Amino acid sequence: MKDNIYGKALQEVYVIINNIEPELYNKIPKKLIYFIENNRYKDFKTNISLDIPIDKQELLTETENILSLIYRTYFATPEEKIEFQNIDSKNFN
Repeated sequence: MKDNIYGKALQEVYVIINNIEPELYNKIPKKLIYFIENNRYKDFKTNISLDIPIDKQELLTETENILSLIYRTYFATPEEKIEFQNIDSKNFN
């Protein structure tokens, strides 16, 4: 996986999650962090700037998808999770 787009995306995710607040970082399962660490393309130089909000940066689409999944699964409030489910249901139909 290290030589494809997902390895690059995981490198971007790695940089991002290692710069979030500890209380958020600790919500991510250790197995997922281990997976990210071991499958990222370490030689890929990201353009992530810690001085710019993440939503203002150009990330790989795959990175955005992975971050969305992490947010929805581990960070979202119960109310947000219900809203996401409603949106998913509408989109599925």
